[in-house]
Amino acid sequence: MSNNKSQPKYPLIYDFTVTNNGLIIALILYQIIYTISALKGTAGDDLYASLLGVSIRMIYISFGAIFLLISISIISLVRSLILDPICRLIRPRRYFPYTLGWRSIRFESPIKLHIFFGIMFVLWSIVHTNVAYFLYYYKHENAILYDPNFYILKTGFTAFALILVLAITTLPPIRNKFYEVFFYTHHLFIPITVVVIMHAKFYLFWKISIAIYVINKLLHLASIKTYSSNDITVNIINDQKMQLIFPKKNTLFNDSASKNAFGKYMYVCCPQISPFQWHPFDLSGGRDQSSDTVLIGIKGTWTSKLLYKLGDSSSQNITLITSRAFHSPHSHIFENNVAILIAGGAGISPMIPIINRFIQNFASSKTTPTLQNIHLVWISRQAPEMILLDQVINDLVAANLIDRVSVSIYQTGSRNKTSKESEHVAEYTTKYHQISIFYERPNIYDLYSKIILGYNHDQNIGIVSVGAVQLTDNAKRLSVKWARDNKRAFRVNYYKATM
Repeated sequence: MSNNKSQPKYPLIYDFTVTNNGLIIALILYQIIYTISALKGTAGDDLYASLLGVSIRMIYISFGAIFLLISISIISLVRSLILDPICRLIRPRRYFPYTLGWRSIRFESPIKLHIFFGIMFVLWSIVHTNVAYFLYYYKHENAILYDPNFYILKTGFTAFALILVLAITTLPPIRNKFYEVFFYTHHLFIPITVVVIMHAKFYLFWKISIAIYVINKLLHLASIKTYSSNDITVNIINDQKMQLIFPKKNTLFNDSASKNAFGKYMYVCCPQISPFQWHPFDLSGGRDQSSDTVLIGIKGTWTSKLLYKLGDSSSQNITLITSRAFHSPHSHIFENNVAILIAGGAGISPMIPIINRFIQNFASSKTTPTLQNIHLVWISRQAPEMILLDQVINDLVAANLIDRVSVSIYQTGSRNKTSKESEHVAEYTTKYHQISIFYERPNIYDLYSKIILGYNHDQNIGIVSVGAVQLTDNAKRLSVKWARDNKRAFRVNYYKATM
């Protein structure tokens, strides 16, 4: 590290991320502007007729987008087959370094956009139902009254009722407390789709988006792998964490990207708990590429039931089903010069493949790797299980890279010096000055300052945070605040993992 704070001589050509918040703001502005322009200069029934037309257009857009943004396999293929080749074409070259372009063009996780379009669909459906009823079925001056038995009225109110049931069960208080209810009522999208198409018509955009969704489902079915409890290795670390190791299997649809665990996640289902619940977990693992490893934090009902079933020796015929591996946004961390990895509890899982790839890059690269230093911050209520880092630390020492990686452990719960985990941590902190432990809750903003200000201004800083929602939201918010407070002297990039 250097304390020379020299400014970059030329403007940097940065990566381009299509952020969810940016798209959401643009879509909200589009709806406001379109609605105002459509209603401008109208009054009376003409105003309602114009508002009805606006609602039809917004329902048309949002309904198709809902299907597109839940098609994760298709989005993953678009990234690898379209966006990545475009990036390689427009990437600046040494012999022509000021080419307009980016090292990468990417999207954030589409789930947030899927939720946004779902809300948009529900709200505009409410507007559409009320305005249409007032115009065509409510008796008033100049009303155009239709037959109450007309099928459009029946299909409209049927769709509206189903949409309301689905929308109510997605509210956070209900979803969090009664997840099973949320999950099963979410399948009302099937009759909703049928009734909406009967009510309106099967638009081309809807045909394309639903076809893509069906193809995505078929790809998912072709890529799933089934394991019995005898096939997998279960390591129950404590009552808060367990590690599952799945031997790799060939499927009809194999993803070449799943050959290593770095920057990937997969879905896991246990039919004995629920055949419909699929939960995403970031892949962990070491040098062994013959298996997929996930570290699961015991947080809710599903993970608690899974821990009980896998830990109960009397349980028989336990089956686990996994999906193919998908790219996670944090796989782009290696485009930076410095990486800050913030892990909360079981969030250490996806950090291990990052460090493994870091070691591999130095061992195999003909040129100097872009990522030069890693700062790992591990926040744990209990004494952390350093056994999870044994292999990667030994590999760093063997590759003579231990000086490029620092590990800061923050234990926020009660301290027990005599526990096996505490003794293990003490061994490492005594042996390596790069590893330290603190018995307090870290100030994330101060951590950023301590780490980042030790580097030149021309360094790109990448931040990955994995753990509880409160931790990841705070890490992201403070990364933006830190960059703003320091007048953007550093390029600070934040990447979200899946867990």
